[in-house]
Amino acid sequence: MKKGRKIVISLAALAIAFQILVGYFFEKDTPEELERILNSTRQNEKLVKTIGGYRSYELNYNYKLRDAQSNYPFDITVFGGEAYINFKGVSQYNHEENTWSIIKLDTLYKKY
Repeated sequence: MKKGRKIVISLAALAIAFQILVGYFFEKDTPEELERILNSTRQNEKLVKTIGGYRSYELNYNYKLRDAQSNYPFDITVFGGEAYINFKGVSQYNHEENTWSIIKLDTLYKKY
């Protein structure tokens, strides 16, 4: 094998390993209540087919409010090949039960 091919293969393997590692750390830090939305979206075959297959997601929330156990707004966008689904909502902490729950959720479906 030529030296150039070995370098390209090595770089490709490194890039894949990096992507897996970064994905692990992002999902590890995703709040449980938001992970439930992502998992139910991924597992809904009809929904995934509607957006053209699951590609990726983008998650935005205020971690400082969550750490302070305050209500916090969130925004999740799940991207497919043909469309995306956007979830906007608010999560609330229940101090008596020590649990988080989603108290507001709006959903938008949009084709590219």
